[in-house]
Amino acid sequence: MKELWKIIEGWPGYKISNYGNVLSWRIAGSGNKICSKPRLLKQGIGKWGHHRVTLCSHGQMKCFPVQRLVAFHFIGPPAQPWLVVDHIDNDPHNNRVDNLQYLTSRENVLRGNGPPAKNKRKTHCVNGHEFTDNNLKYRFDGYRDCKPCWQKRKAKEKEARFHAHQKAAGEEKP
Repeated sequence: MKELWKIIEGWPGYKISNYGNVLSWRIAGSGNKICSKPRLLKQGIGKWGHHRVTLCSHGQMKCFPVQRLVAFHFIGPPAQPWLVVDHIDNDPHNNRVDNLQYLTSRENVLRGNGPPAKNKRKTHCVNGHEFTDNNLKYRFDGYRDCKPCWQKRKAKEKEARFHAHQKAAGEEKP
């Protein structure tokens, strides 16, 4: 695929490529002065490992995630405002347009390698019970338990409350 360039909407003097590179025709530290030879902007790394660039125009500066700029200019604006840009290969440094897609935040998290995604891919609980539709209990915090383990834990909690109540009432003998 050939590297293509588009002017960044609302930021004159800057172009974004379908490879994730950003060019500037602005002279650093000179306000709005334009130079004849563009320079490739250095990209910083955000706290989640994604590339970011800072653009300046008419006295205002704004930091943009590079993947959002590439997706917006080469895929188009997201169909819904809550969609996020996903790296298909899970590499936050690969900002080529053929590696980007819009997803919901939930889909993006579950495609990743973090704890929620790893837990979602599990097929059995720690005690070996299979996670099936009729064997699952969803907790208020979004976690899932298999029903046999959940029932066992609830029985232990009930027994502990019973003994605590007896001890508080002075009925339990040592």
